Amino acid sequence: MSFDPVGLMAAEWYSVKNDHFRILCKERHRALVPEVIVYAETSLALLSRVFDYVPSEIITIVLKDSRDTGTASASVLPHNRITIDIAPFDTDYEFIRFDYQLRWIISHEMTHIVAGDRQGGAGGTLRSLLGKVEPSQREPLTAPFSLLTSAGRYTPTWHQEGIAVFMETWMNGGYGRVLGSFDEMYFRTLVNEKRAFMGKSQLDFEDDDSFLLGSTVYFYGARFASWLALTRGLDKLLAWYRVEPGQPGCCIGYEDAFRQVYGCGLDEAWAAFYRDERRFQQENIARIRRHPVTQTRRLAAPKGWVSKAYRDASGRWMFYASHKPHALARIEKLDLATGECVPVASLPTPQLVGVASTAFDREHGLFFFTTHNDRGYRDLWAVAVESGKKKLLLRDVRLGNMTLNPVDRALWGVAVRNGRAVLAVSRYPYRKLRVVTGLGAGEVLAHPEISPDGKTMAATLHRADGRQAIILIDLVRLERGGRVLYETATDQGNPEHPSWSVDGSAICWNATVSGVSNIFRRQLARPDAEALSNSVTGLFHPVALSADSLFCFEYTSEGFTPVAMPERPVSDLPAIRFFGQAVVERYPELRSWRMAEITPPFTPLSAEQRYHGFSSLQLNSLAPVVNAFQGTLVYGVYAELTDPLRYHRLTLQPGYSFADSEWHFAMSYEYRDLFKLELSRTPATFYDLLNHRSMQSDGWGAKAEYRTWWVYDRPSTLDQLFYVGLGNEISEGGSFATDETILTCGTKVTGQHLRKSIGSTDDEEGYQWQVAIENRQPTRHASSGRRVASGEAALLRMVLQPHQVVRLQVAAGHSWGDRFDAGTFWFGGFGNRIVEHDHPAGYRNAESFPGLSYRVFPADRYVKVGIENRFPPIALQQAAGTHYLSKADVTLFSQGLASSADGEASSFVNLGGQVNFYLKNFYLLDSTLSFGYARAWSLSGSGKSYDELFASLKLFRF
Repeated sequence: MSFDPVGLMAAEWYSVKNDHFRILCKERHRALVPEVIVYAETSLALLSRVFDYVPSEIITIVLKDSRDTGTASASVLPHNRITIDIAPFDTDYEFIRFDYQLRWIISHEMTHIVAGDRQGGAGGTLRSLLGKVEPSQREPLTAPFSLLTSAGRYTPTWHQEGIAVFMETWMNGGYGRVLGSFDEMYFRTLVNEKRAFMGKSQLDFEDDDSFLLGSTVYFYGARFASWLALTRGLDKLLAWYRVEPGQPGCCIGYEDAFRQVYGCGLDEAWAAFYRDERRFQQENIARIRRHPVTQTRRLAAPKGWVSKAYRDASGRWMFYASHKPHALARIEKLDLATGECVPVASLPTPQLVGVASTAFDREHGLFFFTTHNDRGYRDLWAVAVESGKKKLLLRDVRLGNMTLNPVDRALWGVAVRNGRAVLAVSRYPYRKLRVVTGLGAGEVLAHPEISPDGKTMAATLHRADGRQAIILIDLVRLERGGRVLYETATDQGNPEHPSWSVDGSAICWNATVSGVSNIFRRQLARPDAEALSNSVTGLFHPVALSADSLFCFEYTSEGFTPVAMPERPVSDLPAIRFFGQAVVERYPELRSWRMAEITPPFTPLSAEQRYHGFSSLQLNSLAPVVNAFQGTLVYGVYAELTDPLRYHRLTLQPGYSFADSEWHFAMSYEYRDLFKLELSRTPATFYDLLNHRSMQSDGWGAKAEYRTWWVYDRPSTLDQLFYVGLGNEISEGGSFATDETILTCGTKVTGQHLRKSIGSTDDEEGYQWQVAIENRQPTRHASSGRRVASGEAALLRMVLQPHQVVRLQVAAGHSWGDRFDAGTFWFGGFGNRIVEHDHPAGYRNAESFPGLSYRVFPADRYVKVGIENRFPPIALQQAAGTHYLSKADVTLFSQGLASSADGEASSFVNLGGQVNFYLKNFYLLDSTLSFGYARAWSLSGSGKSYDELFASLKLFRF
């Protein structure tokens, strides 16, 4: 019988496979397996033909239901794996253009597998020996082997996403982002505002602090791939992503491959692409301007991403949620007369596109919103807009796309149940949620809005075939019979975001009938809709202000901007041209790539089995390494194994020192973030190879840890770690040693609530604290042992300007009982070594004290206080080959320490600073280069002063 620690979590999973795929899912999702296999095999058959691909190993597909918005990811490192969160997609803004979600997402992620898994030449030979090596921060020498065995993974994200978006579009009959209106809007707006496109180096290393964050690599990658197909030929585009047999894949980068295929440099082609894109968008803008453009009145500055907006009972304020760069996401109100924006409440855990799901009770001044919008299960909250007081209503309710019935205050919304959307309602006082009816597979209901009389719900319905419509649901009949009976208000131009007129006689919405999002209106007594705007960029989320004006959000390059516009019909709405349309017109064979028309090869499935994680361990990393132990070279091997779900992680690191004929060994086993076991005998590390200060223990040691989570409600967490260890003890730094075998046991409780905004380099708001108690007991002679108690807390606030953070910190500790060396606590130094793997801000550690030499000052009890000011980061954006310097930040700090040892009191103060340079290596691996200086003064005894200067490189922050 196989054994899984805390195995109940893993026991819920099942496994089924055929020759090409292994599907892992929980019991309630087993019904999805047959169609997942069909779509996976269809994708593989088509992609294998297009890219001449043969799978190097079985592809694992994991089906999860861990969040309320659908998403997926793919990785070829260390094994081919696709993870799918099966919740419905968001449909907002046609940010993702899709038809049947499950088939669409598999086509995209399978392209990543095919494009990233290829490897030829010497790299293929090395892969056959070591496998695809996954880089490990614990053992940085795995990184060069990873580069050699998985060259396809170490290219810019735009290069990887470009081909995936290109293929997703044509494999789904045009439903993909190559033909998406949001992508067109992005480029058209930049040209209309006379702004520059992103620099290629910024794209190469995903250095984007705009409200779009990493989305821009999808836009540019897909656009460049389409441009290459249109101007240089489809065959050449596909050839660029192939590694032909015999080609030295590990020795040729993606830029060299580009030059081989196209006969010119990538930078040269990129410049031509930008010229053509600007010309293309200028032509589209000219088409739009042939007819009068709607004049909007800007009410406030751009807000980044926004939720839908609501007008309060007074008519003065508009309420909405926003998420923009350099500020924490929040709920705010806008004065329609003055343009003043007033914060109402902070909104943690926003999502990228819609911020959060919201609703508004205008009569009672309650703004409803959801948290855990980025991942996890949504909680439902309400805030009183006058007082700002927030209240949690329903935890893990999984409710989104909300609206309030103005008649009975019932809160309606679309909930997620087992990967499908269901229509649900919670009645005042909102203590439980009732599911009213479910929707069909692949259907998404969004943006509901209830009429003023409470009888009709307007909503966006996205069907499984990709068509989208605004429908009108009879709520009275729905509550009687539990069936969704509706009529279609419009199905032209992917309509969305409906809203009602004040008297309920008409609805407005935005739609891309012409390729540009404009505002439309339909009087319900009439069958036809009429256009109300002709926008160059795009207008969204209409809300009635008066009989002849509307509130909207207008798209700009800095985000969605509150505007007012006249509510009157326009005579004509000129259509733009989509770049992707030109591609398919040039290459009509792309239509034959549609998965729905391809019959996949039949491969029988194995019998379904319960998944056992520990027995499914497979090799992640295997690499020869050279390490050191206290100045002695050690030659060895690093091996890491995990199961496909990443529940279990086993690392082994044996080594041998020829200098002293000594064996060295380290082993660790981890189960999720709950349990950890470590065994070692004079363990060697890479970091001791480059640092004069060793961090390893002489002799042998064993340690076990168990962590329990008392609160996991992001951004708030509270966990407790229990640990027990046995072995020879040597203090950090190697200054004080003992031959004793020490039994150590203790517990540590850590709580935190930390947030940061777009563009930050570290946490910016919140608090964190920790308390710990430990007992150290020698095993060779009678002793009462030594007990240690300590605690620390920190408070963070942004002050004066975005990203300028003040951090206040206090720490204290006390130890008593038998002593085994010169002291229990050891103070001094920044704590950073020349090459490091810990956080660069080592001066924050309780026992660090910059200015003093490292760990030279002992204490039995202490109190330490500190204040630091981190200034806003400075953008540097300098590239050198596959390395990139993105930004730097500067921190000034001062600390005070009062301590005693053997009854002798001492006190110190210091003043120092640190600068961090943030780098990215090989497009994937993050590093931090730090420099610091501090001076410390003794406030007792001689009154001497000391200083310290350091430089440190933190390697490979994945």
